[in-house]
Amino acid sequence: MSIFNLCSIALVCLIASASAGCPDKDQLLRKIVTQARLSTGDFAEAIRSCGADEHLFMELGAFLHKLGVYHLALSSFWTAVRLNPADVGHRNNVAACLLSMSRPREAVLVLEELEKKVKEEAETSWKTDLNMASALFELGEYAKSETRLTRVVASNLSFPHKHVAVANLLFTRRKLCSWGGWDEDLSAARRLMSDQVRGKLDQLPIEPPVDPFMALAFAEARWSKGEEGEVEGLAMDPTAFLLLARHYTELMAPEQHPLQTRMQPAAQIQLGYVSSDLGRRHSMMLLIKGAIERHSPRVRVLCFLLAPPMDPSLVPSSCSLRSDLSSLPDLEASRSINGHGPHVLVDLNGWTAGNRMRIFSYRPAALQVGYMGFTGTTGAGFIDYVLVDSWVAPPEVSQLYSEKFVVLPTSYMTTDYLQEELLGGERARKTRAGRLTFCNHDSLYKLDPTRFTSWMKLLEEVEGSTLLLLAQGNSTESSLLSRAPPHLRSRIVFQPFLDVRKHLERIRACDLALDTHGISGHTTSANYLWGGVPLVSLPSFMWAGRVTSSLLSALSASCHLALLGIARSEDDFVQLSKRLARSAGDGRLERRQLEDLRTCMAGATDVARGRRKDEGGLNRLFDNQRWVEGWEEVLRMMVESRWTSASPVHVLKVS
Repeated sequence: MSIFNLCSIALVCLIASASAGCPDKDQLLRKIVTQARLSTGDFAEAIRSCGADEHLFMELGAFLHKLGVYHLALSSFWTAVRLNPADVGHRNNVAACLLSMSRPREAVLVLEELEKKVKEEAETSWKTDLNMASALFELGEYAKSETRLTRVVASNLSFPHKHVAVANLLFTRRKLCSWGGWDEDLSAARRLMSDQVRGKLDQLPIEPPVDPFMALAFAEARWSKGEEGEVEGLAMDPTAFLLLARHYTELMAPEQHPLQTRMQPAAQIQLGYVSSDLGRRHSMMLLIKGAIERHSPRVRVLCFLLAPPMDPSLVPSSCSLRSDLSSLPDLEASRSINGHGPHVLVDLNGWTAGNRMRIFSYRPAALQVGYMGFTGTTGAGFIDYVLVDSWVAPPEVSQLYSEKFVVLPTSYMTTDYLQEELLGGERARKTRAGRLTFCNHDSLYKLDPTRFTSWMKLLEEVEGSTLLLLAQGNSTESSLLSRAPPHLRSRIVFQPFLDVRKHLERIRACDLALDTHGISGHTTSANYLWGGVPLVSLPSFMWAGRVTSSLLSALSASCHLALLGIARSEDDFVQLSKRLARSAGDGRLERRQLEDLRTCMAGATDVARGRRKDEGGLNRLFDNQRWVEGWEEVLRMMVESRWTSASPVHVLKVS
């Protein structure tokens, strides 16, 4: 049956929905889209063939939106608007689609125009508030976003999307450091995540309100006052996180009938990298770009872009193929990847912004690996392996992951710091000699009241000390300062965002970096260690809260140092920070260890300039070439085991 005939049937059925012999419209529309994809793939022609019924365009746009064909979904929604300009729902669909396309400013304009022209009824105003809140959040207007979400949650209306509003409100309050009802918010988050895991929200016409990335923000959050006898209990059990991730994957990226893949012995491994950040100035790409460019001739690198590159020069030069998949629906993108024949396909997104997990659900490659972007299990059965180290994912927690482990010998993180002008050199002169400077340049949604209290203890007990934080917007900064004792507020300084080079120069003025808890520093922690700045961290249970300790462990091992900077409890975090800070300032206690640390860091200069050392003083943490050699050893083991076995081996450990 042709696309034209299917569209004609759909139009008749939607107009005359009372007809008993008419198929269910959802099934019929899915048939339209599937037929278009499997025959000509001409979605635009399918849209043009659907007559002039606004509801058909709205429904078809919704299907295209779910398939990730955003540009045609947007066209369909705008057509519905033109057919009925007074319908509030059509314009909200346009705004939601623009948000999916990472165009929040345009979404705000659409919604502002809607609020001016249409006198909304209570039933529809929540949709506008919810979309506007999402757009404002993406633009960093967290306080305005919170106001909208609070209004939705406080309304007396009962509608499915209120669960989404609650989840977004809780996460927005974390971004704002709005801790007035911290324990109540954690209780609400725990109930919501529990309901989602148990399938209580499955029958609602919404996507799961809590995605795995949002769940990470709450999974290891600590009660400030304790609940039911808990002092530092967690909001979510790690086992429940795996269940949530699996459940979310089953709903959002269910495993499809796999494409036919080729896994035959070959002299050159075909390795594909998939990311929405290839060609973009994203922190993850700044860390991994150099590693991708250092692959040996034994590996052919294929790069698959999920978004158009903002700067083509940021796409790794080693990519023998650069394929932009941003305009292709998931199945067609998967087929395109499959046609290039990768042996191994690496997902650099996981459940982070810009992901296209549905592409992997069709299994375009025989082996699929998760790395770097998402610090937790994806819950996806179609991701075979995840790259870890013994710190972020000890063997005893393997049952909490849907993926099999590839255990690297040093930190799992690769770090790319090759700018010649940053190598070596003295630490920056302090503007106020003799006064200690504590630093944390992370996003403050990772901060909790318990850790902020510890920071304030340090400012109180280390006389004249200063805490440097990264500017987070006036609302977040005001909220945080209101939690600080009045006499300490002037010693908290918010610093503006700078480009990477200037930032790495700036942090050398820090005496001691203080980590967050639950979600530790990642790129930020690597920045401090590159700059020779000692760092204190308290590892939590899950991967996201153990990255800094992984970096510290790798640094200590490679330079034969005592394990420095890893605390055992929150109180130990404060005491260890005090000792290290005072030794950095007046030469006592761990002064020798700090000097050893800086000597170790200086080894990065030789490594980055291509001079390798095998004995003593080598900082392997920043040795990209050695990391790539280990990664290629893993690739060889993966591919060879897959050639001889129908399924991946359970654990691969690099010597």
